[in-house]
Order: sequence, then C-alpha cells, then structure tokens
Amino acid sequence: MINEFEFVYSLVNIKGFGKKKVADYIIEHCCDLEMCIMYKDFILDENLKSIFEFNVLKAKKIEDDCVKKNIKIITIFNPLFPSKLYSGKEPCLYLFYFGDVNLLNQKSIAVIGSRKVDNEF
Repeated sequence: MINEFEFVYSLVNIKGFGKKKVADYIIEHCCDLEMCIMYKDFILDENLKSIFEFNVLKAKKIEDDCVKKNIKIITIFNPLFPSKLYSGKEPCLYLFYFGDVNLLNQKSIAVIGSRKVDNEF
C-alpha cells in the first residue's frame, strides 16, 4: 500500500496531470486516500500506470532521505494541511517541514523563491 506522499507525488509528476488537476481529483474524492487510490485506475491507462509506479519508487527515495535528515512531510490529505495552500491557481499538495506542524494554520508569513508575485494569498 502506498502512503499519502507517494500517491500525491506520483500523480503530480505524470506529464499532463499537474498540481491543479491532482488537487481537484483529491478534493472531488473528499480527501480520502483509500478512495483516491481505488479510483486512480479509472484515470490512468497502462502506460501512465507504469509511470505512476516508477514515480512511487522516486517518492520512496525522497522519503528515505527525509527520514535521515529528520524532515517530515505533510500532504493535502492531512486535516492540518492549510486549505489556502491547495485552493489557489498553483496549489501546493505537500510540504516538507521541521518542527511543529500545528503552526501551519496560524497567522504567518512565508518567503518563497518565486519571482512571479501572486496576490492571491
């Protein structure tokens, strides 16, 4: 069985899917991992299924590296994940973090290395 991060990472990294399409798919299935996994076979043909499985292996490697460095991962499936991060034009579906995940839902400011300013938040 794959976990939340492996699922999200693997779908997002299939060419033609992208974050917005994956966010919409997950939200449509009520952020229920089991349901999303069950229905993924309806949106993936055989070629895409093999790409998905390859991406799962890449996700597992990323997770292993995170464990070694004490970095945690939170995804859109977690109730603590801030909805403002996945409801925009360029949704974020997972975050790597240190420390207290509960701080994500408090008033905060973030510095992101983007040159394209988005006033959405």
